[in-house]
Amino acid sequence: MGCISIGNVMLPITPFLQGHKITYCTRCWCIEHLRSKCQTSSARYHICLEEVTEKPTYNYLQQRRCAQFDENHHSLSSQCQNIKTYKAHLKENVNIALSRCFLRRLEPLKQMPNINPDSFSLFSRQIQYVVSIWGSKQIPGQQSADKVNVLTALTIQLTVMTENNPRMEKKLKEMNVRFNYETQVLELLRWINVQQVSSSSSSSSLSRLTYMEGVEQELQLSSDGKHVLFRLWALSSGKVQTTQRRLYSLDLTNGQVDRLGKNFDGLVTQYTVKSGGGVYIIGQLGLNVQIYTQESLTDDAIYRQGWNGTYERFTASSHRAGGPVAFAFSSLERPKEVYLAESIDQLMSAKPITNDNELFTQRVLPQATAYHWKNTADNQVIEGVLHYPPGKFNAKNLPLLVLIHGGPNAASLNELQATWNWATMAATEGWLVLEPNYRGSTGYGDKFLGEIRHRPLSLPGQDILMGVDQLTKDGIADSKRLAVGGYSYGGFLTNWLITQTTRFNAALSGAGGIEHVSGWGTMDLPLLLSYLHGGFPWEVPQVYQSESPIYYMNRVRTPTHIVVGENDVRVDADQSFILERSLHYLGIPVQLLVFPNEGHAIANFPWSGKIKVREELKCQEPVLIHTTIRKNILFGRNSATDEEIYEAAKIANAYHFIMTLSDKCETQVGERGAALSDGQKQRIVQTTLIITHRLSTIHDADKIIVIQKEKMVEEDDYDSLIVICLLVLMETLANDFAQPKNNTGALCIRLGSDASVVQDTSGY
Repeated sequence: MGCISIGNVMLPITPFLQGHKITYCTRCWCIEHLRSKCQTSSARYHICLEEVTEKPTYNYLQQRRCAQFDENHHSLSSQCQNIKTYKAHLKENVNIALSRCFLRRLEPLKQMPNINPDSFSLFSRQIQYVVSIWGSKQIPGQQSADKVNVLTALTIQLTVMTENNPRMEKKLKEMNVRFNYETQVLELLRWINVQQVSSSSSSSSLSRLTYMEGVEQELQLSSDGKHVLFRLWALSSGKVQTTQRRLYSLDLTNGQVDRLGKNFDGLVTQYTVKSGGGVYIIGQLGLNVQIYTQESLTDDAIYRQGWNGTYERFTASSHRAGGPVAFAFSSLERPKEVYLAESIDQLMSAKPITNDNELFTQRVLPQATAYHWKNTADNQVIEGVLHYPPGKFNAKNLPLLVLIHGGPNAASLNELQATWNWATMAATEGWLVLEPNYRGSTGYGDKFLGEIRHRPLSLPGQDILMGVDQLTKDGIADSKRLAVGGYSYGGFLTNWLITQTTRFNAALSGAGGIEHVSGWGTMDLPLLLSYLHGGFPWEVPQVYQSESPIYYMNRVRTPTHIVVGENDVRVDADQSFILERSLHYLGIPVQLLVFPNEGHAIANFPWSGKIKVREELKCQEPVLIHTTIRKNILFGRNSATDEEIYEAAKIANAYHFIMTLSDKCETQVGERGAALSDGQKQRIVQTTLIITHRLSTIHDADKIIVIQKEKMVEEDDYDSLIVICLLVLMETLANDFAQPKNNTGALCIRLGSDASVVQDTSGY
């Protein structure tokens, strides 16, 4: 399926290895990027993190410390080795490997009666490169003695990698088309033409047939050749504004355009022309993506009974009506595989023809369910997906991560995300994860989608915060352990939410906007921002200002981790730089991770996604010392009594679970707290004050206070105080020779944590 198993992970190879070379190790079936052959069955996938660095975006008076993925090479589950390059060592062409994979997948079909493998294009849509360059097809039944009508789709769908493609560039220059290089689908032309080609002349003429306000895409001829079907994406003003992607039919005899599936209020994600007439429609309603059929323009779309979940890549036999259908399917309980059904009426009895993700069925995975709440301001019901940690379904008082989808015209669905997805990974790490489908999401009707206009952040932000309120009210989420994060428009909303509330203990902002006028001026889809705000910046300046987080930054108290691609043209990296600088000047803990040579998707290199999620999860990870619970609570203050220890445990809500352990406070926590659950670790690790003489123990502190001779002499962050602290410590050491009593130290305060024991680490 264009994926290769790397240890416990399936990595897609089509989106970012086009034209590269790749070789398989026949002994362990891993990818080997070394010149030497694989020698053992325990070989691993080797990659290099040499170019992945967190770069400072500007110079401060004192250079700030930034994490480096340098010659030491952080380990990716013991898979990373010091390898300088990989492209030169890849040997087998990817396209050949994919073709071989496709043929292998189709092989079982040959053994099944009455099914012709040539009837299917199961995997053609899996390849994410050029979908179509210039599609032409003769229209049957419409030709004269010397002329023939040829349908030409001028909507050119093109995926352009950040690396230049000379062959593609030459082709587009011949077509007199300009474009920018970026990993995205470019809709270059926006209407349909019929070209009359004379058999006796080389001249031709073009006639425009549609005048709809939007991007017309995915053109297909009906089975009788009398209609052109297409999906419409509307973002402009006019009669089609604030609509989801719909399916339309153009009558080639009179130019009339009609909408198919008028009774369907969701998003049309895909369609396929039926052999013998009609159309298959794959559409999203709420959390599910289901299959519908429509026989004619006057009929309604009919729901076809199938499994609850997400159908995609649907294809049907092109040789006979009512023949077999194939599709990819996934749900929150079922990993994605390709299925085959004898007919559209037998979806419930479809059989899998792949088992690429069988590994996930053998694991204890997070369990998820739909969750609903009301925005009490207007009583609008909001839906989301709630992921529980493995083995904790319906548990209470869990740490909560609010994971916000991008778009905003998108949705979190009933499907298992098994790649670099925060929801699955964070839930596995012990987090309760809420994915809210806020106002502006697809699948809930045009009104729900369009209400975001003029309030692009404040309204969906309100929807999300009320979902958090409901989870804490229901006792499911712990109100003192909250985090929020999102990518793209999810990053926009994350940046907004940390200016509206201080309840979140951590924020993960990925490629999010912070100032919308400059964002409108630099992004490659300015119409999106002007649509969301209700006009251009000079038309509604008050909306651009009132909905931009930059003007509320003085309210932020949440430590923030920022991720962005260096070459992002969807949400310019400058937006992340502005956010990082603002938080720095406000004294808010912040870390900026910039991926070089990456665009908006951060998908050019196979390891980028893992690094991104690993660093995001790391900023929330509680760390314990490999000793007993008692010593972790003491943390150096050995004089504390049992009463003080248990009182601290009660304040941190850790007392009850400690009492259930066989050895109670003498229980060994294991390396980094491995013997405890993530929630238990977070209870024990919460600290208010640390008194220390070792700077290394307070490097990540929110605030450091330097005390000399029982008086506070300095207060700042680690980087600003390091020189002063060293001088103070040197003076302290000199004074210690004169008098044994220590009276100099550094006081670290971790803001927003529960009170525990005042801890003296002078013994460390």
